[in-house]
Amino acid sequence: MRRAQVSELFYITHVANVAGIIRGGILSHNRAAKFAPARVDLDTVQEIRARKPVGSRMLHDHANLYVCGRNAMMYYVVHHNPIDSVCLLRVAPDVLDLPDVVIADGNAARWETRFDDVGKGLGALDHDRIHAQYWTHPEDLIAEYEHKRVKQAEVLVPDGVDSDYVIGAYAPTTTAATAVTASAPRLAVTVTTYTFFDGHGWY
Repeated sequence: MRRAQVSELFYITHVANVAGIIRGGILSHNRAAKFAPARVDLDTVQEIRARKPVGSRMLHDHANLYVCGRNAMMYYVVHHNPIDSVCLLRVAPDVLDLPDVVIADGNAARWETRFDDVGKGLGALDHDRIHAQYWTHPEDLIAEYEHKRVKQAEVLVPDGVDSDYVIGAYAPTTTAATAVTASAPRLAVTVTTYTFFDGHGWY
């Protein structure tokens, strides 16, 4: 993937967290813990991520941004949370220039996933596979497993991302968009059902 192909990165979160993010940024899991943010994730996955080393630090010491917002994590989120409670923050690609940023070539919780610096890691990503509409391959479950992993490629930023890098938000419904705007009046919010699997997915 070329740098020019990265127009924005994405952070999946609960609408209730937006005000805090605008005040203090997108924090790593470990730094955010003391604020007890509203959660949309899965305990079992976080248990794996808590034990995952990334270089000299741990995965939970990084804020995780997705290269593509329409991925398996989003699919899980919209199926296990009220649709009006979910939003996707848009993050400027300038974060790629921050010190010690790491590229995960897929879901960072998976054992197969590689971690590299931006120079090497970004070039190894496959833009078309990551941004494909679907990751399903009914004729080849091994290919599906790998495509699902790859679509969840991550940009890992040590400690957190300053709120100045948050350039907008996507919301699945007008209700969610109104809530985001109430928390962050200056944030441009766009309603788009596609990224959120139309609120019900496609299986």
